[in-house]
Amino acid sequence: MHSEKPNILFLFSDDQRFDTVNSLGNPGVHTPSMDRLAARGTAFTHAHIPGGTSAAICMPSRAMLHTGRTLFHLDGAGEDIPRDHVLMGEHLKSCGYRTWGTGKWHNGVSAFARSFSDGAEIFFGGMDDHWNVPVFDYDPQGRYEGTLPQCPDAFHSNALKVRRGDRVSAGRHSSELFGECAADWLESYEGTDPFFMYVSFMAPHDPRTVPQAYLDLYDPEQIPLPGNFQGGHPFDNGDLKVRDEVLEDFPRDPFKVRRHIAEYYGMITHLDAQMGRILDVLDTRGMTDNTIVVFAGDNGLAVGQHGLFGKQNMYEHSVRIPLMFAGPGIPRGFADLPTLTCWTSSRRCANWPASIHPNPSKERVWPPPWRIPACDPGHPCMPRTNSGNAWSRMPGSN
Repeated sequence: MHSEKPNILFLFSDDQRFDTVNSLGNPGVHTPSMDRLAARGTAFTHAHIPGGTSAAICMPSRAMLHTGRTLFHLDGAGEDIPRDHVLMGEHLKSCGYRTWGTGKWHNGVSAFARSFSDGAEIFFGGMDDHWNVPVFDYDPQGRYEGTLPQCPDAFHSNALKVRRGDRVSAGRHSSELFGECAADWLESYEGTDPFFMYVSFMAPHDPRTVPQAYLDLYDPEQIPLPGNFQGGHPFDNGDLKVRDEVLEDFPRDPFKVRRHIAEYYGMITHLDAQMGRILDVLDTRGMTDNTIVVFAGDNGLAVGQHGLFGKQNMYEHSVRIPLMFAGPGIPRGFADLPTLTCWTSSRRCANWPASIHPNPSKERVWPPPWRIPACDPGHPCMPRTNSGNAWSRMPGSN
């Protein structure tokens, strides 16, 4: 095993629910790349987010990820991140990492600029047309000032919508756009510094559109309705009129729900294929053994459960997410920890290995031989377990 600092590849999906991975209990969805990560690392089966303070649940979720701060210690809903909130990429840069980012960034331009020393195909926002995503090239000055006028309803109006971006790669799906540029960067990387690569996909967030071959994998007629399907939510939860919930009429139609689920699965399988391209480059370049790969979702999604379509609720389908780690020093198996606390740290949590249920045929390696520099165990930023053992995380996190 390598003794130098490992590379870190973070793969992030958008609106992916916990039960959408084949090897973790859903034989109805095809996810060979996610299964590949689960087979050689740790898959957390009970990872959750704490909900959100905005209809765009992904915004505070991503802010929590990048700062290590809990929901009510963010600035607002995470639409921007103050300079005194240390970011993950910012911290890793200070530890000698080359930081590179692509895809969706929903936490303000200045926070992206502080996090990454390089990048490509950068989308600032929450959602857009997957086939015509407005993106920026990396700007070393961190300004990202370009705008792109669009007439979204040309048949009925000359009203313009102004989107942020330098250009649009018309006809290229967002998952392919981000996956391809990430694979290309890995192919060409010749640096001696370890890298932190952040690949943030827009899928499977709606609009649920993918190449037809992926839609053809899932026949709506063969998709079972969720056991908790209802025509509508039994009471007004305060968010029944948000955008996600008006994607379909009330009462919910069973066939339309099946169609949405089929399209959701098609998007996940298409996303999985792009993840596979990146993992293949790690393999061919001999980087896999010294790269920690993290795969996670930002939040879940109802898609018909409890009569809901969105994620603006605290049901398990909306707050429970996929989470996997694979690479040097990562135990192999499944973990049923009901919290993400251990994963905001950059040193080990003493209780982690005992919580892993290893696959019988796979070696369990612990502790890892590397350490990422972090603050002193006596520093106020250090959380503690019930047993009093401390572990470190980014300065300023709460």
